[in-house]
Amino acid sequence: MKNTIAGIHHITAIAGNAQRNYDFYTKVLGLRMVKRTVNFDDPGTYHFYYGNENGTPGTILTFFPWEGIVGGRPGTGMATDIGYSVPTGSLDFWAERFKQNGVKVQPQAQRFGETVLPFQDPDGLNIDLIVPQEPDSRVPWTTSEVKADAATKGFHSVTLTRAGQSFARYPTPWESTAHAVAESSHPVVVWANTPITAKVTTKVTGLAEAGERVGSVVFTVGTTKISVPLALDRAIDDPGILWRLGNPLQLG
Repeated sequence: MKNTIAGIHHITAIAGNAQRNYDFYTKVLGLRMVKRTVNFDDPGTYHFYYGNENGTPGTILTFFPWEGIVGGRPGTGMATDIGYSVPTGSLDFWAERFKQNGVKVQPQAQRFGETVLPFQDPDGLNIDLIVPQEPDSRVPWTTSEVKADAATKGFHSVTLTRAGQSFARYPTPWESTAHAVAESSHPVVVWANTPITAKVTTKVTGLAEAGERVGSVVFTVGTTKISVPLALDRAIDDPGILWRLGNPLQLG
């Protein structure tokens, strides 16, 4: 059996007010409420499932609504943006619809050769409506206000933001290990149906200072490459005279 990942199955997020969340995703964005259950670790909390008519994998966005919860802040180690695929020519419809419903929306932009309409849901979750370069044949869920020529098809991509992730380690005989880590937060867009690879290149020849750049990691997503610099999280320093006297043969 071929061991491959076919795509993104579902995405789960946190919301505040349950009714507000339901109204936005079913009435404004036009998704179907596929299922409503509870959080089995906290049965007093709903678990909402939004998607298409059949709840097809790759369309399901779920929420745990906790009333009064403090709003989250996008940051490292998180999926910071959710991308939905929409039909060509639909973004003007969505921009006007969001304006009429008081949704925080940004101007259309180009990203990796595709047109994107970024906006936020009522709890500040970043979502992008994206017109894909390749035709999306998935059948959307439609409503009386959101027709097939504008309705979301399912997930297009997810943006992951990371910082401080270790990609290489440099142990020394004197038990001092430095790591080559991502220098700063950086977005990595993971397409729903596109593989992602990473190639790490580092070079450390001797003693080095903390924060010194030692290489890079290049993410390849489809035909797009994203290079992120790597730096040492701690110094590779001299072990000192006492260690040298006790271990003369290990220094070469």
